Amino acid sequence: MYAWIAGEARQGQIVEALIAELGVQDRVKLLGWRDDRAALFKASDICVFCSRYEPFGTVFVQSWMQETPVITSDADGPRQFVRDEEDGLVVSKDDVEALKTAIQKLLDDKILREKLMKNGLTRYQNEFTKDAAVKAYLDLYKELTT
Repeated sequence: MYAWIAGEARQGQIVEALIAELGVQDRVKLLGWRDDRAALFKASDICVFCSRYEPFGTVFVQSWMQETPVITSDADGPRQFVRDEEDGLVVSKDDVEALKTAIQKLLDDKILREKLMKNGLTRYQNEFTKDAAVKAYLDLYKELTT
């Protein structure tokens, strides 16, 4: 198993030191900020999005769009959208054991992975595409003006 960590970490030096301390440099890669996220999702077996603070976070939406099963924390944004065991797995912030369990569960359960991928893609198509967003706004405006 390999772990890719994409994005800019506030505590990047601490993460780098921990990777070295654990001796996992050959299995954990810090990728930094990326503009090729679709390729990363397509190359991944699962997406783990375990932010402590996240007002919305498009990572779970991008994961759904790319049909990559996702694990999120119960941070504010993902908690409002991701439905546990339906279109993703949701774990409590800072619960390392729950996160490890969720990762192993997804790696072991192909049927669950496929269910999360299918339901996530459906959520993306129904709620987060440009057409879906425009329709939702137009419907809201019509409702407010009638």
